[in-house]
Amino acid sequence: DQHDFFPTWQELASCREAYRSDIRLGIRGDSAVVTSAELMQFLSKAAAALARGLLHAQDSAGLPISYYYHEVAEHEVLPAPSAASSAKEAHVLTFVKVRRFAQKPVSAFLEGAVHALRSTGDAAKISALYHAVRQSALYDKKLGMYRVNVSLEKESFEIGRSRVFSPGWLENESIFLHMHYKFMLETLRSGLAKEFFDDLRCGLIAFLKPEVYGRSPLENSSFIASSCFPDANAHGVGFVARLSGASAEWISMVLHMDWVPPRFIWSKVHCDSPHARPWPNGCLPSNPLQVSALIHSVLNCSVAPG
Repeated sequence: DQHDFFPTWQELASCREAYRSDIRLGIRGDSAVVTSAELMQFLSKAAAALARGLLHAQDSAGLPISYYYHEVAEHEVLPAPSAASSAKEAHVLTFVKVRRFAQKPVSAFLEGAVHALRSTGDAAKISALYHAVRQSALYDKKLGMYRVNVSLEKESFEIGRSRVFSPGWLENESIFLHMHYKFMLETLRSGLAKEFFDDLRCGLIAFLKPEVYGRSPLENSSFIASSCFPDANAHGVGFVARLSGASAEWISMVLHMDWVPPRFIWSKVHCDSPHARPWPNGCLPSNPLQVSALIHSVLNCSVAPG
């Protein structure tokens, strides 16, 4: 393949390792003049390499591939280094030079979709990506929320701790609230206002039924047990109170709704999810959404673009 990245990776890795070796004890502090033409040439080549990679960074369902791992497919055994401290060490250590890696995509994670929405400017691609997520196992139809990943059943335990947890729990197929909110924020930023507010009806903690959520709906959780979890009684229950990432993402949503055109107004909405609280019969007057009103209200109404 004329675009096989392995030779480039090999050269880049060698340069990086040589650089780290050179500066291990410090740097000289020398400077060099680089012209804008040289910089543009480098950036153009880097952009072309990234663009080629992005063409292959989607699975068959149209979901961005968040993570890969690489297995050695071809290698050659190198002679033991002469600097081995002993004959025994030289015999035990085996050194190889990799000739080719086999790239393996990991099952879909919501994080890839978050970054793709953030970096995609094409409206058609944004819409296609959003609906690909909605139609995948990343979307929990029972809860109306987004899971942190799809099933990892086929993955090796070597990918990390996510593989160890029960499905729907902690960092494996749960509603990991920070990432769920990140996806909703990027949906809003991408211009999908209707889709955002449709998701907000059932995806915002303030709208959840306390008897299902298991705590005050004014309090965020680290994660919510999804409908993948074996115990159905835990579905929709929030675990480990948190005031960090999810809160920051929600504040970003509020600021975006209030300060970035078009502004939004209060209105009556409806949600079919059994896990969301019923909406009030009346609506608030149509007036520009204010940040303080949204943060301090009980949030029994949603907002719609106006």
